Amino acid sequence: MVKRYVEATDLLLQLETGRTHQIRAHLSHIGHPILGDLKYGSRVSLKRLMLHSYRLSLPEDILDGLEIVAPIPQDMREVINDI
Repeated sequence: MVKRYVEATDLLLQLETGRTHQIRAHLSHIGHPILGDLKYGSRVSLKRLMLHSYRLSLPEDILDGLEIVAPIPQDMREVINDI
């Protein structure tokens, strides 16, 4: 957990594998649906899911351990500032 809000929690998760559906289903199952995910229990309707992979790392034997980092998009920062 990074930060707790009244209606949301900012989570930092390290996934070994997983697709968007699995992430959505598992977080919903433990009572933490992704903000904006009406299908899996979010009570907040947004233009998109507030799900972002800020870092993707590959093993060293794949593309020499390539790591890609992407900052949080502006629309997500605006939602975070509003909650």
